[in-house]
Amino acid sequence: MKKCFTLLELLFVLSIMSGFLLFAKINYVKNDLQTVSNNLILHLKNLRYQALMDNKYSSEDKWYKKRWTLKFLNCNKSIGGMYYIMYSDLNMKGHANQSESLKDALNSKYLYATSQCKEHKNRSKHVLLSKNYSIKEIKLSCNKTKSLGQISFSSSGEIYASLSNLNDSNKIKKDCYLEIIHKNNDSVKIVIRNRTGYVSLYSK
Repeated sequence: MKKCFTLLELLFVLSIMSGFLLFAKINYVKNDLQTVSNNLILHLKNLRYQALMDNKYSSEDKWYKKRWTLKFLNCNKSIGGMYYIMYSDLNMKGHANQSESLKDALNSKYLYATSQCKEHKNRSKHVLLSKNYSIKEIKLSCNKTKSLGQISFSSSGEIYASLSNLNDSNKIKKDCYLEIIHKNNDSVKIVIRNRTGYVSLYSK
């Protein structure tokens, strides 16, 4: 009766375990990217719908700064990573607060965070891209701001690359691509069509 494994048997078992671990890691990364892309597509569609239903036009100066907006931001340097918020800047002070933010259609929590990038009982965990999903970079082809990226929707269906001081400047004239890059360098891409505002997963 054999009482111990031979070296060959041990190597065989280790190779099988390594294969399972690699497979699990690949699936974990794919799940992160799939979750983030699905959430962002859902939230962007909801943001666009909110903009279509909520005409921000007003006779006051720079009223268009209240447009419904998606913005990607860096967490504090000491923390690292990134997050996003979806909001309408009602006080037009250049930064949103929680009460101005859109709510997550999946859990009715605010799509909002601060640069501390901490989870909060009233805020959706979906916005903490690096902390919860290991996202290392966001590339927005239509970004014209100093932030990581920003797009705004109007009630007429138009899309803007920033909330400029000039009302009609920075209107998106080409499809906008949002690339989401995982820390292992795998990525997915979302497209926002400039003429319709339609949001979907991009495939070549």
